[in-house]
Amino acid sequence: MSKKAIIIGAGIGGLSSALRLLHNGYEVEIYEKENSIGGRVNITETEDFTFDLTASILMMPDVYKELFSYVNKNYEDYLEFIEIDPIYRVFSDGNHFIDFNTSMSKLTKNLEAISKDDYLGYFKFISDVYEKYLIANKYFLEKSQDTPKDFFNLTTLSKAFKIHTLLPLMISSQIILKMKIFENTLPFNLCM
Repeated sequence: MSKKAIIIGAGIGGLSSALRLLHNGYEVEIYEKENSIGGRVNITETEDFTFDLTASILMMPDVYKELFSYVNKNYEDYLEFIEIDPIYRVFSDGNHFIDFNTSMSKLTKNLEAISKDDYLGYFKFISDVYEKYLIANKYFLEKSQDTPKDFFNLTTLSKAFKIHTLLPLMISSQIILKMKIFENTLPFNLCM
């Protein structure tokens, strides 16, 4: 009798789990409530506009590369990663917007145009978030949590307290602050 797994949800997590389970010899069924797969990595369309609900996970191509490697496939046979610049544009009150670039010099100029005082605070914030991402990745995201004891122990609890970010202490510009708060509501948007 073969092993069987049922996955609820055909988002990135569900599809990734299905690939790993299939590779490990499981028979897999996926159930999805929406009309399309992809979960949060999806689009919504109106009569005049198409909205990308979140491309932020694509800022982390190593996750995809690792998945393809796990199932002994070359991601380049299936996907082409195209670098875009700017990564995205965030609009705020009035006519303000900011382009978030992969080029640090371009991003610095964009941030300085809004607030010369806050561009250093922004980079401190990004550094702080990246440090927290490394902690979360090592102790939570890439670690099996099979039993409550795997999660609720002194090591993981002490690391969990280090993941809180105090954004308002690093940036005073309300425009940049609102843009970063919006940006960090996007799933998986932990680093650029």
